[in-house]
Amino acid sequence: AAEMIRPADALLQSRKVSALPFKKAALKAVIEELEILSKVKIVYPFGRHDKFSLDEQVVVRIEPWENDITLGEALERIRKDNKKMDLPPIKWVTCAGFDDVNVIFPSEPVNLVPVSAGRTGMVSFNEIRRHEVLGWTGLSEESGEASQSVLSIAAGAEVFQSSVRKKHESLIKRGDDFDRAMYVFGRRGRLLWRLVDARVANVPLKLNDEIRKEVVRDIKIFSGFKKARAAAETMKVKVDKKGGTLKEIAEAGKHKVIETKSFSRKTMDRAGRMYWSYLPEVGQSREFIDTVFRLVPDDPDGPHKDRPTVVAPLYRGHKVMLVQRIGYEPASAMIFEGVGAYYTGKILSNQRLSRTVYVWFNGKNVAARVGYVPEFK
Repeated sequence: AAEMIRPADALLQSRKVSALPFKKAALKAVIEELEILSKVKIVYPFGRHDKFSLDEQVVVRIEPWENDITLGEALERIRKDNKKMDLPPIKWVTCAGFDDVNVIFPSEPVNLVPVSAGRTGMVSFNEIRRHEVLGWTGLSEESGEASQSVLSIAAGAEVFQSSVRKKHESLIKRGDDFDRAMYVFGRRGRLLWRLVDARVANVPLKLNDEIRKEVVRDIKIFSGFKKARAAAETMKVKVDKKGGTLKEIAEAGKHKVIETKSFSRKTMDRAGRMYWSYLPEVGQSREFIDTVFRLVPDDPDGPHKDRPTVVAPLYRGHKVMLVQRIGYEPASAMIFEGVGAYYTGKILSNQRLSRTVYVWFNGKNVAARVGYVPEFK
């Protein structure tokens, strides 16, 4: 991933833009005009992020310039001349793979680069299954469970095949890259991965240096987890007592704040299979969903002005989250009936298609269409 990402300085300095045809306009319109003049696609950080929020329809003032200036200068002038946007300096980069068009992405203060890299270290199959990325992959775009996943492919590596069991052809070997990009469900992305190392689980007979490091690490994690949970409980008391928003108190304490949109307990994929909802920084966790849904109000139809909180430990993620409910949308009969009608229609349509295919390819019908007569009748 690091090899694919490059600073955009050369592109920002080489592309010139003339004066814009307006003095005031929506920020989105200004960026679109710069794209036309520079012939560079600009992925501007519109929307809500951890450090700032930026409305694409905010009206910005344009100080005219006499001579052509670089694209980098134009972007910086717009940012500096409109202090009400409260937008930090932006670091722009390019990414390999966009050969037919020049595109720049922000990497700081928010990272919108479409490529990222990571490494797990030695993990168990259960940890892969619950991983927020690896646990949501498959070779088919339809669903992760029904198609081959990172877990099933890695588990089929030769190192895990016993001498007793009949061996089968492995799709990957230790140290190799997997030869196809895999779908990451819920993120609309693709995954390229390598099986760096793989070992069969065993019970060690003595404590060596490697195991000692793991034990020390586990003790530190356990100690840190207890402290994190105590800190979350203290912050919960403070939020509940003041009756304010968790965001204000968390930001004052320099804690990471994540605000989600409304989500349900489960989601359904296009194949009709149900999954526990995927959430950022959490992944797929039934325990987390069960915990946060304790915040559902007793009266779904009443006014929901209160903002209750709950501490949600993520043991496998080695972190503790303090969650506050800031909104609630109960499932209504109209939504239920609408969704039911949609899936009923989809099921009937699939049944009709299946029946049509069966009738069309039925042996007798094929013979009748082509006029086939058996030689020995």
